[in-house]
Amino acid sequence: MAAINRADKYTVNSKLQVKFSDFTSEFTSNPATGDLYKNVNDFAIKESLKNLILTEQGERMFQPTLGGTIRRSLFGQLDEITVTRLRSSVEMTIKNHEPRVVFRDISVVTDDDRNNASLTIFYSTINSPGQIQDLTVNFLTRVR
Repeated sequence: MAAINRADKYTVNSKLQVKFSDFTSEFTSNPATGDLYKNVNDFAIKESLKNLILTEQGERMFQPTLGGTIRRSLFGQLDEITVTRLRSSVEMTIKNHEPRVVFRDISVVTDDDRNNASLTIFYSTINSPGQIQDLTVNFLTRVR
């Protein structure tokens, strides 16, 4: 029987450090252990940003300034003034309420013919400032 070298026991994935972790938004639990599943690192930050952007101001109890103003623009015309307000609202929301993220840029794409609108947020995490990531949120989609 060959002796296993200690370095052979570890893989690249097992050495990956967990820097950030959050519970999933569904609060599902592991059937075997009963523990809640969690998102780690980039997945945790992306879900946190999405929840933060889609939360309306005043929606959470005892945190009246948490959230953005995306829902206010749903039934109006998405002209340049509305898009500028939307950009500044999302930027301020991220800068004030998500300390793990360094905001880089935001892009708002509207399609008037199909009644679709989405925004893409470009950001980097505080642990890896050179790596820019993106998150796309569709906040207006035609149902019929």
